[in-house]
Amino acid sequence: GWYVVIFKDMDAALLQDDEVAQRLSQCVRAFVDETSMFSSAEAWADGNQQWAVEHDCEEGPDHLEVTGEPPEALDRIRRDCAAEQDEDGDDVDSFFEVPLQLAQEITGFKHDEGPEDQVFEDLVAPKRRLTS
Repeated sequence: GWYVVIFKDMDAALLQDDEVAQRLSQCVRAFVDETSMFSSAEAWADGNQQWAVEHDCEEGPDHLEVTGEPPEALDRIRRDCAAEQDEDGDDVDSFFEVPLQLAQEITGFKHDEGPEDQVFEDLVAPKRRLTS
């Protein structure tokens, strides 16, 4: 199974801290910013980044930056999104979905899909105690 940890913004300290991903034996992280149409997904195993896929709309409608060895599913997802982009034109940013669908392919989770009765627990960081 997978743990799903959701942050409301990219400035969350845990999300920026690669040490957390390095401590986990296996981790898939995805980031979504629908305002700027930026999305990314990356996988870590045994403390090493395996791959990363990033889409930044400001770099172009079909922009994808790929590092490492992503799963073979990336090619199929990219083709499907390219076909959708061709069909819908420049009004739709289909490549935004590529990293997110790739993460979903592995984990089964996507931020905007799933049953409405999905149950999540809110994790709250403990407040620091000041010692004198």
